[in-house]
Amino acid sequence: PTMSVPYQKAFQQDEAYRTTAEWKLRHNKTEWMIRSAYLDETINFQDPSNTFLNGVNQSKTNITEAESRIRLNEKHYLNIGINNTYSIAFSRGYGGWKDLNRTSVFASYKTQSLIKNVTTTLSIREERVSETLTPIMPSAGVEWQATKWMKVFGNVSRSYNVPTLNQRYWLSAVNIKLQPEIGWSEELSVTLNHSIKTVRTSLTFTGFNRIIENWIVWQPALLDWAPRNLKSVWSRGLEGTGTIQVPVGKLQLKYIGSVNLVLSTNNQTILANDASIDKQLIYVPRVTQQHQFTATYGKTFMAYSHQYTGIRFITTDNTQWLNDYQVASLAAGKTFTWKQYNLVLSAQVLNLYNSSYQAVADRPMPGRHFLTTITIKL
Repeated sequence: PTMSVPYQKAFQQDEAYRTTAEWKLRHNKTEWMIRSAYLDETINFQDPSNTFLNGVNQSKTNITEAESRIRLNEKHYLNIGINNTYSIAFSRGYGGWKDLNRTSVFASYKTQSLIKNVTTTLSIREERVSETLTPIMPSAGVEWQATKWMKVFGNVSRSYNVPTLNQRYWLSAVNIKLQPEIGWSEELSVTLNHSIKTVRTSLTFTGFNRIIENWIVWQPALLDWAPRNLKSVWSRGLEGTGTIQVPVGKLQLKYIGSVNLVLSTNNQTILANDASIDKQLIYVPRVTQQHQFTATYGKTFMAYSHQYTGIRFITTDNTQWLNDYQVASLAAGKTFTWKQYNLVLSAQVLNLYNSSYQAVADRPMPGRHFLTTITIKL
């Protein structure tokens, strides 16, 4: 239950079925690919205190994509494709069945012939959402292999995101005419790779900058949540990622860690004296960290993960916030092989230290809990 009610018997049961398939054909300098996916998901929600939302919510998604990769010569590559994604969902919160159809065509051209050790990629994408054509979305990327151990990458791209089914049709959103998000983003990263005998290390430092108009965000509204457009959001940040791999006999040790500093602030508003200007967006932490240690011996592995999430503001003027928190998990598993079959058994202890924290205000997260997985590979 939420912390704002004394007693609650609501429960939710989820079921998901997902099927994917891919077909490939290679002929001379051309590779053809056709991919398809079908996702069928059901949520059964029951709340004796709010029977209006009780019932089974369903969503079905079909994704089909055809792509061709053509090697024109040793230094020129062309990639073209088409994608169709059709989603249909039912919820009492929608008022019935609602659907969304998206078809896009895309192409990219990559060359290594302009400057020595420099790879340039130009891309373009056009999308049709239901009956509306979106603006053309271009992007340009440059990768420079400066030395054997240093690589520099830069990218500039335009983005355009239409509202999702939830953002369009959920009860609290039906009277809100949401506008699509549109904007530009820039990214620059440096990767350093180094090896000493069998020890391999990698460090990547990335800086990014995004200015998005009509940013879509869910905000508390009375007793519910509702999506809103923010006139302009400026998101920028720094990311650092490191990896080290060390073999010890037949044992393989690996560490992966990352530290992220992200500032996402409300840049413009149509309201006078708006206290949210230049303030961090709600529920967007400024600092996050992830660390994972993995030990693999043959077909057996063990992994320890630790995550830190900084404070998150819960009011647009940043006067109230949720405390930072740390959670850890421990996982172990083994792969069994018989003829052409692989059986993978794994088990995890989540929230290992039984931390008490909230990801959303007044909604406590589970304490220590467990997850087991059985995977069969043919």
